[in-house]
Amino acid sequence: MAYSTDRSMLENYLSAWTRDPGGVKKAFLTIFVNLDSRGDTTLSFKDRPGVCHSLRAVRASQEWRPYFILVDVIEDDPEDRWLSICFYADMIDDPLNLGNVVPEGINHLDGHCFDLDEDWDQDLLEYLLARIDQAHEKAENL
Repeated sequence: MAYSTDRSMLENYLSAWTRDPGGVKKAFLTIFVNLDSRGDTTLSFKDRPGVCHSLRAVRASQEWRPYFILVDVIEDDPEDRWLSICFYADMIDDPLNLGNVVPEGINHLDGHCFDLDEDWDQDLLEYLLARIDQAHEKAENL
């Protein structure tokens, strides 16, 4: 796996994330492992303490979009973090309408974001992993 930023920044963040009453870290780690296992994907991590921390993935064959998924750990309350998982709207479908359309919200293109907070369950996580597969597949042609 390639990293466009120092992997230790992500590892330090994860080791400091000790309080997780809603189990959101577990969901983040599942998404991270899914992305990290893709040999043709580069991950980057943007650390913005007190605001959010962003995990981004780009497929090697992508030509003009900077990533195919953006996973933000929102820290408006560091004791109760939640995830915002965003895709370009034209890269996924949302047959259960679980996400929010964000007009021009990702690099001036329409986005589709899913919130994962303390109320998440395994079904939602599986749904999001399927969206990751879709976005990863479509990224090959972008």
